[in-house]
Amino acid sequence: MLLRRVISVHSLARPCYSTRVLRKQSILMNDTDGIQRPLRCLDVGDRDDQNPIVFLGGTAQSIDTFSCHVRAMSKSRRLIVPELRCQGETKLLSEYATIQQHVDDVEQLLTHLGVYTPLNEATSRSVDLVGFSFGGRVGAAVAAYRPQMVHRLSVTGIPLHRPAMGSSIMHSWLASLKLGEMKSCYWSFLVNGYSEGFIERYESQLPKFIENIERSNPRPEQLVDLLENSLLDGDNGNEDFRVPACASRIHCPVQVIGATHDRIAGADSVRELAEYIGAGASFVEIEGGHLAPFEMPVEWRNHVMAFLSREEEVLTSP
Repeated sequence: MLLRRVISVHSLARPCYSTRVLRKQSILMNDTDGIQRPLRCLDVGDRDDQNPIVFLGGTAQSIDTFSCHVRAMSKSRRLIVPELRCQGETKLLSEYATIQQHVDDVEQLLTHLGVYTPLNEATSRSVDLVGFSFGGRVGAAVAAYRPQMVHRLSVTGIPLHRPAMGSSIMHSWLASLKLGEMKSCYWSFLVNGYSEGFIERYESQLPKFIENIERSNPRPEQLVDLLENSLLDGDNGNEDFRVPACASRIHCPVQVIGATHDRIAGADSVRELAEYIGAGASFVEIEGGHLAPFEMPVEWRNHVMAFLSREEEVLTSP
């Protein structure tokens, strides 16, 4: 097994924070009860000569969270950034926020956008999926159970098995949310998501980050459903959609990005995911906490774009 490992260490990080509000469109999706509800989505760039990039964000994130990456990642590629169930202003029912349902949602979205056209192979395009944290788990499940839709997969901050520290942190989030202590939960997102060095350098900006989280979560109660349905028990106990089961079914090129000070996913467990996937996975480790894509935005983005532009043969089933 060839496991490529790259370490990027920088003494200073620049925070990924922007006041820029991105223009989003609402797409009517068929929800689980048969009623159409809107999903918010950013779709920029119109180049058809390469596979579109689809970015799936993490817990409590929205399109605007990703704003600092949009311009650079959409210069030469079509970039699609949805707000999935329990994210941002999307109105899909949160009580069905399982990983399995998210896979169906991604398929429906890409079909609506004309990217994935299963009835017309001549026009159907596979996508390069980039997933962070919870979005990485969704991306891995899409690659596993909708392989025809995925050209390459890059995931950041998802462990093969979540360590006790990460699980305990997430249980504390759930307890705060159930008590209605939203701001306490959001502060925990930050202090456990960023590295200690980053917090020391940018302590004065943390209140702005809290405002961003509040703005990105107009219905914070839906985070309870997300944690209970998808994050704390794998996928409502559905073993087929836990990370090891999904990883064993992935046969496209995969990039796994870990962070040296990740308290939520655990640096070692993220590395174990790459080892578990095997020869088709490359491993990159960068300096920072769980929120490395926003703590070290340029380094993270450079690694992702280099991987997506590299030609690799699709793996064959064992």
